[in-house]
Amino acid sequence: LDIKLAEDARASGKAVDGLETVADQLRAMASLPLAFHMKGLVDTLKLGDRVNDVNETMIVLYQRGDTGMLWPLFRAVLPGDEDDSASYAAFEEIMITSRNKVMIDHARPILAKGNVFMAVGALHLPGAEGLVEDFRKAGYTVTAVD
Repeated sequence: LDIKLAEDARASGKAVDGLETVADQLRAMASLPLAFHMKGLVDTLKLGDRVNDVNETMIVLYQRGDTGMLWPLFRAVLPGDEDDSASYAAFEEIMITSRNKVMIDHARPILAKGNVFMAVGALHLPGAEGLVEDFRKAGYTVTAVD
């Protein structure tokens, strides 16, 4: 989706900039234990045909503006044991919260130019550590657009 958005923007003559690089994303992912990645893959495969239902539910939650329900959805369809709580907390800190802080810093000079369309993954939006609140704390007005 990221590539499609960037290609469409370039094709229409718009400048494209990033809040982080692919290398930044891969470094964050690589910092998580291999066992976490393997378990996630196995859990996703166990969903089987239900993966389409999960994807559709994520789309509906996003369209309704309920991005804060994505984590509970994942926990409901991929229930785990006590050890999973620490793994998911590490995932959230490394892949969401810490990257949000970098994105805010990188967004400031881009936003200062004005007339900006910005796209991020839905998990980056909700919560006290989400980008919506981070932008508000940085002094920006954030409003939902239908």
